[in-house]
Amino acid sequence: MEYGTKHRILFLYQYLFQHTDAEHPLSTAELMKILKEQYAIKVSRNTISNDLAILHDCGLHIEHYEST
Repeated sequence: MEYGTKHRILFLYQYLFQHTDAEHPLSTAELMKILKEQYAIKVSRNTISNDLAILHDCGLHIEHYEST
């Protein structure tokens, strides 16, 4: 089954909600790998960043850290 943008954002949120917290973060690369392996969805770093911004704009608190 092919998934669209709405599915991808929901899958991303669901995974973050179930598997991460402040002590167990995931990198963008890890999120990209998870979406590809578990949902057959290939995304770019920019897509992950945009999806996280959408979730934030919807009022969901998702912490993120910029790598140096």
